[in-house]
Amino acid sequence: ETILLQGDVGSGKTIVALLSAIPFLNKNLQVAYMAPTEILAQQIYENVNKFITCEDLRSVLLTGSSKDKNEIYAKISNNYFNFIIGTHAVFQENLSFNNLSYVIIDEQHRFGVQQRLNLAEKGIDTNILLMSATPIPRTLALAQYGEIEQIIINERPAFQKPIITKVSNSSKINDLTLYLKKNINSLNQAYWICPLVEASDNLQYKDVESRFKSLKKIFGNDVEMLHGKMKSQEKEYIINNFKKGIIKILVATTVVEVGIDNKNANIIVIENSEKFGLSQLHQLRGRVGRGSIQGYCFSIYDNEITDTSFERLKIFKKNINGFKLAEKDLEIRGTGDILGYRQSGDSLFKFVNPAIDQDLIIDSLGYVKEIIANRKYENNDFKKNIYKLLLFFK
Repeated sequence: ETILLQGDVGSGKTIVALLSAIPFLNKNLQVAYMAPTEILAQQIYENVNKFITCEDLRSVLLTGSSKDKNEIYAKISNNYFNFIIGTHAVFQENLSFNNLSYVIIDEQHRFGVQQRLNLAEKGIDTNILLMSATPIPRTLALAQYGEIEQIIINERPAFQKPIITKVSNSSKINDLTLYLKKNINSLNQAYWICPLVEASDNLQYKDVESRFKSLKKIFGNDVEMLHGKMKSQEKEYIINNFKKGIIKILVATTVVEVGIDNKNANIIVIENSEKFGLSQLHQLRGRVGRGSIQGYCFSIYDNEITDTSFERLKIFKKNINGFKLAEKDLEIRGTGDILGYRQSGDSLFKFVNPAIDQDLIIDSLGYVKEIIANRKYENNDFKKNIYKLLLFFK
């Protein structure tokens, strides 16, 4: 069985996923949790050991930088480890599971179709939970997943306040710096996001290293930088110090886009925000306001911003609901190849537009269910062709 679990940033999907794994562990079956980044995998691993208290838990973290991989592989193969948390490393060809029965794929849109299939095929009749914090509009989800059951968490915890978003041009950087000087401390920390790791001659976007140097002159040791080119141990050390409040301002790339959960981080500055899509901006905004303190997002754009990008930032400012933003993102970005491998651009539907033809898609799905219910077809290819036909797939 496959289930799609959707929920906005900070809605509690991770806890739901971890709780759903317990019945499998109690039956001595294996569970695999695949996360898109090592940072998120490390955090999930810590949460597994913090929140799951059943005696049968034997967890392991498996990422590209894990040591003693052959020993870990052997202990997974003989069922010594029954909860395997990792990145792409969990579906490598030379890794064999003992009785993999449940696969949780976090931020499922970050993985390719084939990667998801490779992991699921390592078990027999594997149950799959697809998780998405970048909500998919209902009609697009129906077209993409058909009869897969969809569970939606459409509320955030009651103690969280709606994040206040402000959009300004780069002339406000000095004012922002003064604002941070007055407001940051160990219980009120900030992210500062830049699109590049280092300066580029070809791209006129702000980079982490330059911004870090300029902020360090003002904030000293209260500021640190984080990006994907750092070694795993260094990243882990910096993130832990940020969570402890030792680091007050974390200058980073979108390596912090998903998963990082620091309830004392209440301010995020997104520099060159015109560089990012709506879903990515919403993910970044979701890093703050995760506790009970008011969260603020400052979206900074360059003076040479295009009209289209400026309209996107206006939409971002007005909408804090991830599902509404997803619908707008669908209109702007295109659907991609719904039943294939491309994840953006024009879809291959010949007549249907998933963004506007909601009634047609819902009716088509109803017809498909009726046909399959009334006739017992054993040929799965026939079922697939019916889906394609009724949805006018080219």
